[in-house]
Amino acid sequence: MSQLTNEIPRIQQLSSAGTRRSVSRRQLFNRGFFWFCLFVTSLAVVVLTVLLLTITVQGWDGLSTDFLQNYGSRKPESAGIKAALWGSVWICAVCGLVALPVGVATAIYLEEFASQNRLTSFIRTNISNLAGVPSIVYGIIGLTIFARLFGLPGIGSETDPGLTVGSTWSDTYYASDGTRLQLALPDRTAPGRPAVTGDRMFIVEETDVSMVDPGALPMRVVPADFEGLYAVVDPSPIEIGLITDESSDTGAGRIETVVSDNPRIWEQAIVIPCETALTRENLEDRPSMEGRWLLVEDTEGDELLVPVEGDTSTVRDGSTAYLLRSTLPMVTTATAARDHDMERINVQLGDGGRMIDGRDWIELKTMNRLPTRYVLMPYSADGIADWDIVYAKKRNTFVETGVRATTIEVVPDDADADAPNLLFASDAASPVDGERNERRSWYYFQLPLGKGVLAGGLTLMLVILPIVIISSVEALRAVPNSLRQASLAMGATPWQTVRQVTLPASIPMIMTGSILAMSRAIGEAAPILVLGVALFITRTPQNLMDQFTILPMQVYNWAGRPGESFQTLAASGIIILLVVLLTFNLVAILIRQRLQKPLQ
Repeated sequence: MSQLTNEIPRIQQLSSAGTRRSVSRRQLFNRGFFWFCLFVTSLAVVVLTVLLLTITVQGWDGLSTDFLQNYGSRKPESAGIKAALWGSVWICAVCGLVALPVGVATAIYLEEFASQNRLTSFIRTNISNLAGVPSIVYGIIGLTIFARLFGLPGIGSETDPGLTVGSTWSDTYYASDGTRLQLALPDRTAPGRPAVTGDRMFIVEETDVSMVDPGALPMRVVPADFEGLYAVVDPSPIEIGLITDESSDTGAGRIETVVSDNPRIWEQAIVIPCETALTRENLEDRPSMEGRWLLVEDTEGDELLVPVEGDTSTVRDGSTAYLLRSTLPMVTTATAARDHDMERINVQLGDGGRMIDGRDWIELKTMNRLPTRYVLMPYSADGIADWDIVYAKKRNTFVETGVRATTIEVVPDDADADAPNLLFASDAASPVDGERNERRSWYYFQLPLGKGVLAGGLTLMLVILPIVIISSVEALRAVPNSLRQASLAMGATPWQTVRQVTLPASIPMIMTGSILAMSRAIGEAAPILVLGVALFITRTPQNLMDQFTILPMQVYNWAGRPGESFQTLAASGIIILLVVLLTFNLVAILIRQRLQKPLQ
C-alpha cells in the first residue's frame, strides 16, 4: 500500500511535466478525418451508382430471351451472347477447379510445413511479385506454354497436333441417291482408298434448315397491278450534308458527292414513319408519305430515303432524309387467296441465331425483291391476311442430325440405282477431295492444347494463382498459434493439425480471397485476347479443346463498333457479365458459410 502511495506523486509529476494539448483541437481533427472518410466513401458509391444506372438504362431494352439464345452476329438485331456466356462459364470453371486447390495447397505447404530458409523466402518474394505482373504478360505465357507447348519438336502445332485422344476421322463418298456416306479411317494421316462392296459406312442424316432474317416483318397484300413499294423509316428527319471524297467530315447524314449523283430511285414508294416494333398494330393506322424517293448510303453505312419532286435524280445538300428501317414484303391478292401447302421445317433466326424447331411454315414468293425474294410465314388455318407476320428467307443450310451404319455395294455407272447404300463405280474410286471429316467425343484431348477452353482456363489460372496463394497464406497466419500448439500437445500430427484445426479456422478468409480472385478472372480479357481466341463463334464448347469466346471480349468487340445499336448490345452484355459475376460470388459465399466453423 505504501509503495502504491509513493507512485502517485510520480505519475502526477509526469502528467504535469508533459505538453498539454487542446481537447477541442483533437476533436476537430477527429471530426475532420471522419468527414473526409465519409466524403471519399460517398463519392465512390455515387460514381459506382451512376455507372450502374447508366449501364442499366442503356442496356435494359436489349435484354431478352433472344439475346441469351442467339450467337454473335454482325447485325445488331440478331446478335446474342450464347457462345460468349457459355465460354465464360467453361473457362471460369476450369480456372477455379485448378487455381483454388493448387493455390491453397501451396499456401499450406509454405506456411505449415516448409522450413524458414532463403529458398522459402525467395519463393515467397517471387509469388508477391507475380501478383503485380500485368495480365497481358500471362497471356503471352499461356500462349507459349499451353497453346503451343513451347514449340517442342515432334509435338505438332495447334492445327496439326501430335497427340489426339477421342477423335475419329472418316472420308466422304456420295451414294447413288445423293446421300453422304463416310468411311472410318484408322487415323487422320491415313491415305484415301477406293470403296469396295462390303465396306461398313455411316449414312449421314441431315436436316434442311431454312435461315431467315431474325426480325419479323408485317407483309402487305396488294393488287396485282400495284407498282410501288412499302418501306418503314425512323420518323426523325436527317439533314443531308454533301462531302468530297477527300473530306474527313463523316457521320450520320454525310453523303459523298459521287454517291449523291448515283442514288437508287424508288418510284411511287409508300413510306411509313415508325420508331417502335414493326407489327400490324403499330403500322396499320399510321399516316404514310407517298411519292418519289431516292435511296442513298451515308458514311456510316446507313441507308437513307430522300423525298424528291418531279424527275429529280440527284441528292442535294441540305435535303431532308429519313433512316430506312425496313422494306416490307408484298404478295398479290391472288397469291394470298391461293391454297398453300404447309411444310414442317426447322428455321434458324439469322446467322448463328436460335432455332425454331418443328413448326409448320408456308413459303411465299414476294413481288418486290427487297429485302428478299421469298418469305416464310407460320402456318395458319385462316390463310393469308394483310399485315401477317413473315420472316425474310436468306438461304437453306443442312445440319447433321445423326448417323447410322450400312453396308455399301459398288455398282456400274450405267446401273439403274437410287439407294443410300449404292455407290457408282466412279464415285467409289476415291473419296471426295477436301471432305475428310473429324468427329470429336466429349473427352477429346490434344497436345498442344491449342486455343481451346483448357488453354484459356489454365491461362486465367496463372493470372489469379499468386492472389490465391497470398490470401491463403495470410488466412493461415491469422489463426492463433496457440491452437496449433494445443493440437500438437495432444498428440496430433502436423497434417491432422492442419486438416482439423488450422484449415477449418482459415476457410472464411481463404474463400474471401478466392472470391476476389475469381471476380478478377471473370472480367479479364487481355490474356485471352493475346491467346488468339476468335471473337465470332456460332457454337458453344462441347469439350475442353473446343474454341470459345468470353463475355469481356464480346463486350469489347461491340463497344468498339460504331452505331447506337452496338452500344446498347455492349451495355446489355455488361449487365449479363455482372449477373454472372454476382452468381459466382454468391456460390462462393454459400460455400464459405457452409464450411465456416466457429473457433472453440
